[in-house]
Amino acid sequence: GNMARMVNWLDPVDSFLGPVQTMTAAMVEIGSSDVSGYSVAYKSLFAIGLTLLAMTMVLNLVSQYIKNKYREKY
Repeated sequence: GNMARMVNWLDPVDSFLGPVQTMTAAMVEIGSSDVSGYSVAYKSLFAIGLTLLAMTMVLNLVSQYIKNKYREKY
């Protein structure tokens, strides 16, 4: 499901097993319309992009740490 909705934190089963919209799909949906600068849609695109960038950077740093920790040295 590509369904835009808020996650209900009080119902964990629905939060993890219910249909949600991914961040990249939300960016495509918002960006497919005419987005003017400094509008809410423009700021939403920017916020989603920065969030994805930060998540990617954190995951890369964690994987680099794990790789270096368990690396075999000859």
